[in-house]
Amino acid sequence: MPNKQPIVISSIFKSGTWLLRSILERLTGLQPVEPVIGPGDMKHDDPQLVFAQEGCFYSWHFVPVPAIQEKLIDMDARVIFLVRNVYDLALSMYHHFAGNIDHEIGRGAQKHAYFASLSQDEGMRQIIVGHDGPGFRWKGLEPFLAQMELMFAFAKVYPAMVISYETLLRDKEKAVNRLAAYLELNPGQELIKKIVEETRFDRMKKAAEKKGGGSHFRRGVLHAHAEEMSEENKILVRWIMQAHAPSLTLLAEDFDLSADLLTCFKENGSEL
Repeated sequence: MPNKQPIVISSIFKSGTWLLRSILERLTGLQPVEPVIGPGDMKHDDPQLVFAQEGCFYSWHFVPVPAIQEKLIDMDARVIFLVRNVYDLALSMYHHFAGNIDHEIGRGAQKHAYFASLSQDEGMRQIIVGHDGPGFRWKGLEPFLAQMELMFAFAKVYPAMVISYETLLRDKEKAVNRLAAYLELNPGQELIKKIVEETRFDRMKKAAEKKGGGSHFRRGVLHAHAEEMSEENKILVRWIMQAHAPSLTLLAEDFDLSADLLTCFKENGSEL
């Protein structure tokens, strides 16, 4: 690619990282790289874990705290932040643990037995508000909402791109064109359409299954929370957001992403 600025991606956990990586691999000709970390060694605020590597774009779940912001500025990086609807995010996190997602590739959390002892409503509640007890320790949605706040806040003072998982699914061709424009690439519409086709959910799932994986690709739909999340747990999500991420609503509105990230749907498809 002609522009030599390093490409750095931070995605919220369970926000569509694999999809964005697959799109960017095809768009840039680069390979994704992430820091090598041990089990439980998730230092998402460590600037030493953010780096540039020749022939690669960087992709991880780092939190853009001030020290990392300074490093990104020093790197003159093209920064892409990937976010997702907060209700679907909580649901996807639940299924990650309850379904032991990615166990085939050695990345399962091994918490499926614990969640099998709970109802889905109770398991979802622990994902939303957190839990600290035998079998499962988790801080809830709070740190991920705070991460989104920091992403938006940084993008207001630095030319970073914020894109939602919903945008990638709803109008992938438009999203790929936006990514290309941000990266100052001119791929041509033939390649754009090829990328859209090759990153369809069913094709990516089949490709992963051929390599011995596939559990990561569960449904690939928008607003699954409408049918899978109880109204009480939807209320809990809103409470956590209001209590611990009070700026998120206005920040999302500034980037025209409020509808994607914050809209809650009922089982009949209407907004809550």
